[in-house]
Formats: sequence, structure tokens, C-alpha cells
Amino acid sequence: MSAVIATAQGTETSESTTDNLARPERIIEIVAVILLGLATIGTAWCAFQAAQWSGASTDLARQASTQQVENARVFGLATQTVAYDSAFVAQYAEAAAVGNTRLLSFYRASLMRPEFKPVLDEWEAELNAGQTPTPLVDDSEYLAAQFADYQKGVEVAEQQSSKGQVAGDNASAYVAVTILLAVTLFFIGVTSSFKFRPARALLLAENRDRALHVHFIKSEEMDADLPGWLADRITAAADGEGRYALDAIAEARALRGDGERLRALVGHLTRAGVIAPAPSAPDRIAGRVLARYDGRAAALCRASIEEGARARWRQYREIWAYVEQDSCRRLAILRHFGDHSEPGSGASGCCDVCDPALQVVAPPPDPVEIGNLDEAILAVASCARPAVGRTTCAEILHGSRSKKIQRNSYDGLPAYGSSSHMRRADILARVDELIDEGRLQTSGGPYPVLRVAA
Repeated sequence: MSAVIATAQGTETSESTTDNLARPERIIEIVAVILLGLATIGTAWCAFQAAQWSGASTDLARQASTQQVENARVFGLATQTVAYDSAFVAQYAEAAAVGNTRLLSFYRASLMRPEFKPVLDEWEAELNAGQTPTPLVDDSEYLAAQFADYQKGVEVAEQQSSKGQVAGDNASAYVAVTILLAVTLFFIGVTSSFKFRPARALLLAENRDRALHVHFIKSEEMDADLPGWLADRITAAADGEGRYALDAIAEARALRGDGERLRALVGHLTRAGVIAPAPSAPDRIAGRVLARYDGRAAALCRASIEEGARARWRQYREIWAYVEQDSCRRLAILRHFGDHSEPGSGASGCCDVCDPALQVVAPPPDPVEIGNLDEAILAVASCARPAVGRTTCAEILHGSRSKKIQRNSYDGLPAYGSSSHMRRADILARVDELIDEGRLQTSGGPYPVLRVAA
């Protein structure tokens, strides 16, 4: 009975608290609950679809590689058949020239392939009619018949490869949406811990976040020589039949602990037809070597790497187009998942575009006192993300509007344009002086960046 009373009292208190909530806070709570539900379902569904499409892409790539091996075998058999028939015709012609009918009969009965009889009869008919027979290597109908199975196999391999590429693109698209929804889930979830209403309504996606997004994309860029490096290691570990099994942890450690990059390299080599991966434990990479890593394979790997980079930038543009669009965000999400229902124009609490009351100006960057050129240079060196070199630092202070400045949102830095009245060469000269004085340092490597000396 006491438990029932306590429950009733708790319910009454909860209802009383709910009644005391202001209408904007109620809207924020309702919107947060709805978005949490949608984002949770969407995240789970997209993760499932990404796994399904990724598995389909791997299976299709493996099937395409297996078909290519079979195509090579069929091509070899067809070439041997043409060589055999050509040698047979040469010997048959010799016997026909001297009129050795017994030898001709022996050739037909014992050495001629049954499938070759119509071709030989046509060849003899042309010869008896005083015409010059068509050489086998120039007989398009004969060659088409010999290489028909090979051509069919090539078409099957191309179809499987094309389907695998489509499946891979679909998997990448679902991964991008999964990431977007997972981030949305986090920010919606933390709104309940904020007491300040504008902070609870704020969607934390502002222009300065572009730099971090670009940084992650650039960190996934891959050297074009890495596929050849991995192909050499796999070939060295393969047995006489081309089967290999390597320690994935050791290989990832050689790539500075980047397991994702190792998996990407295996995928590039698979799409190039160099290897055919086999199911294995998570700490192993196993499979079979199909072909040498030659110039053609290197070109295919470079194309695959470039396509992956294009896909990441395409996802970047799609995500930021969603963030910066001036149309209903809920409608965009509905259309993405194939829902053609209308959310209702200008509905209260639908999204920050439809309900301007939910729009909150992003907080300004942390204040940095910019009193002179030296302080501006040091502020850029310490605040810019990704870090910049001396030339880019000078461009930021001078107020450049280059694509690099806009893409990385360097124009949002407090010191941006603070020295626009100066010549860029003078700014750059002062940066060099600060380096010589030891107040600034530069990193090593082909693209050194600035950092403030400790």
C-alpha cells in the first residue's frame, strides 16, 4: 500500500512539475524525445544496411576475382585450341598437296577435333574451288566460337565488379548517415542535462566545425605506394599455390597501428584483382594471390583510392548541405528514407528552420587579445585547426578569401584579417623573425606547420 501511495505521490509531483514547464521548454522536450526515437531507429537501420551492403560488396568482389581466374584458364584453353587447329590444318594441307588420301583419312579420323569438322570442310571446299582459304587466325566466326566462353566470363566478371562497386557506394552512404545520426543522438541526449534553454535548443553544427571534418578526411588520405608495399609483403608470405596468411596486428603496426587503413588496402588490392581474401579471424588476413602487382594493378589501386577520396568528399558536401540548407530538415530526413509524407509547413517545433524560435546564434570563439602583429601570429599558430604553416598564417592575418581558408573555416579565427592593412610579405617576414627568435617552432616533414614554443 505504501508503495502505491509513494507512486501516486511521485506521479502527482511529476505532473505538477510538467505543468509548471513553460511552453517553449515543453516544445524542446517533445522535439528531443521525437528526434531521439527517430535517430535511434535510423542509426540502427543504417548500421544494419551498411553491414549488409559491405558484406555484399566483399562477396561480389570475391566472385569477380574468382571469375577472373576462371577467365584466364578458359582463355588459355581457347588459345591452345586455336594453336592445335592451326598446326592440324598445316599438316592436313601438306598431305592434300601431295595427294596422300590415306594420310588425310588418318588425320580426319584420329587427329581432328569433332567440333573442327565444319571448318575443315569449308576450308577444303574453298581449296577445291580454286580459292585461297581464309587463315584460321583471320576467321572471325571461328575465333568467336573458340573464345565465346571467355567473352561470357569477362561479361560476368564485369557485371559482378560493377555490382560490387554499387554495393560499396551504398555501404559508404549508409555509413555516412549512421555517423550523422549517431552524432545527432549524442547532442540530442545531452540537451536534457542543460538548464539554460537556448543551450538546450542549439544544434551544435557550426561553420568552425568544418575544419575538424576536413581534418578527419585528410587523415584518411592514402599514399599511392602503400598497395604495392602490402602486395610485396603478401607475395613474400604466399606459398607455392599463392595462399597467404599474415598477422593483421603486425601489419597494422607497420602502418602505425591503423587497422582501418590495412582493411582499406586489402580492399584496393581485391578490386584490382591482385588478391582474393578468404574468411579469417579478426587478427589475421588470409586469402590467395591471383596476379602480380604490375603497372595495371597499380593504376587500378590508384583509381580505387581516388574513388574512395571522392566518396568521402561527396559525403562531406552532403552533410554540410544538410546543415546549411534553408529548407525543412525533417523533410530532408523523410525524403532520404523514402518517406513522401509532408511534415507540415512551418510546424511549431518541427526543426530550427521551420520554427525560428529554435534558432540560436552560435557562441563566439574564445576571446584572444589581439594587441599587435606578434600576438596575432601566436594566436593563429595556437588556435588554427588543422595547424597551418607560415604562408597560410600570413594569408589568414591578411584576410585572404582563398578556398583553403573558407574550407577550413580559418575566417572564423579571432585574428583573421587583423593585419589586412599590412603587406603580406611583411607579415611573412615577421613570422620568420619569430621563428628565429625561438617564440615559434615548425614541425618537420614536407609540410611543416607552426606551433608556439613551450
